[in-house]
Amino acid sequence: MWSRPGQMERRKVALKVFYLGWMYEGFAKQKRTRQTVEGHLHYAILKAKLTPSIESSEYSRGGRTDTGVCAYGQVVSLLLRTRKTEKGQTEIPYTLAINRHLPRSIRVLSWAYVPASFSARFSCKHRVYRYYLPQGSLDVASMRRGASLFVGKHCFRHFCVKSKEDERYERTVDRAEILSSGEGMCVFEVVSRGFLYRQVRCMAGILLLVGEGKRQPEYIAELLSLSAAEKKPGYQPAPPQNLVLYDCVYDGVCFETAPAECERLGRDLAEEHLEKQVEEAVLRGSVEYLGGLCGGV
Repeated sequence: MWSRPGQMERRKVALKVFYLGWMYEGFAKQKRTRQTVEGHLHYAILKAKLTPSIESSEYSRGGRTDTGVCAYGQVVSLLLRTRKTEKGQTEIPYTLAINRHLPRSIRVLSWAYVPASFSARFSCKHRVYRYYLPQGSLDVASMRRGASLFVGKHCFRHFCVKSKEDERYERTVDRAEILSSGEGMCVFEVVSRGFLYRQVRCMAGILLLVGEGKRQPEYIAELLSLSAAEKKPGYQPAPPQNLVLYDCVYDGVCFETAPAECERLGRDLAEEHLEKQVEEAVLRGSVEYLGGLCGGV
């Protein structure tokens, strides 16, 4: 649990991270760009002097999200500087220390002590993704039947984009369902220990075809029954901006939430939501105006 490079006492800590990924080029740090969530997070951790280097910190991430994908409950783990080496000492306020160096769209919401063997990637028991869909004229009942077919152990070769990191295409989906949401939205929620590259977006893409009546729910069972060697059917993964890494779940990890940071984020999001509502009202007004204009011609 403890590490001591030089005079810095460090302890393994898990951080729960929220981010709106629309303006970032994915979560994982990249050499070609600085505009990644992880790049900003690493900068903030180093700026707060919580570790001498990321390379020496046993850093691990719970999930790797694409460009434009958001997360409510991403988790990373690493060795961080600690003050609590003796009873009675107060720990470093990790959330505040890191957040003061982060943009408003990225926030550390909570943290937890974890064992030395803990890895945000390999210790994760379940990853929960949500894909948000405007309900409109979608056939939600058919989508629900289709989503249920994903549950269980299957070959998902035809529900992913081929990646060098994925040598096996078999995955077990613990739950897949269409949930009702407010404001004319529905949500595709899927839970599994692990996913293939762009698997959730591919699953959502097929469910959209089902909802639009372009495919029957049974088409999902057909794709799951195909062998990995067979040619992948031509369809597009659903767009990334509707996808959220909703949570990463671990056994025995109790995250300590920072209420002040959550309240501050809540206020920021409420302001942004209000701005979006105004934009939506302007767009709706423009549609009504054009409708009247065209109707009067």
